[in-house]
Amino acid sequence: MDQYLTAEGPENDPAIALDMAVKLMAPCFCDRAGCTHGGLVEAARQVTAVADVFVAWLRRPVRITFGPAVVTEQDTGEIVSTAGGSMATIDTSQVVTWTVDPEDDRGFDVTTPLEVTNSDDSVATVVYTPPADGELGTIAATAVAPGSTLITVTATGTDPLITGSLNVDVIPGGVAVLNFGEPEITEQVVVTP
Repeated sequence: MDQYLTAEGPENDPAIALDMAVKLMAPCFCDRAGCTHGGLVEAARQVTAVADVFVAWLRRPVRITFGPAVVTEQDTGEIVSTAGGSMATIDTSQVVTWTVDPEDDRGFDVTTPLEVTNSDDSVATVVYTPPADGELGTIAATAVAPGSTLITVTATGTDPLITGSLNVDVIPGGVAVLNFGEPEITEQVVVTP
């Protein structure tokens, strides 16, 4: 089967899988089919079932990749920074967003359900937006309060289980307002020499 693993795109997977299934089952095709119309139909059904298994194998997710961390201001959406990696430090007025991309072993995107969990909602709220209209899915963590949280992304239904994680550290924001209390007026003591 390894001879079929090329850099060709996933659009060729069904043809490759059907070819592999036919070659695998050809030696016993007539024996299974009994060379009758009903037998040939059943044999063809079995070949396509095996081809479906091969397509699923060719398109299995093997890794989850994350795009750069894009930090924006919560109130304006202004981009503050963009940096690679799975860790981000933001202040209490910011949001960090990553793209998330499950891929097969050839680096092609695959469609698989993802489960996203957050270890501490009191530090940051996390929203996962699945891929749509050719765009990658995104994970956005909006700061709530100083602290650290771990975001875990799991490709559900994979064997072995495929996971990735992102770490968000939230620090206090800069000083936005200085609050002064009521002034206290006191008399100066005059000292004479």
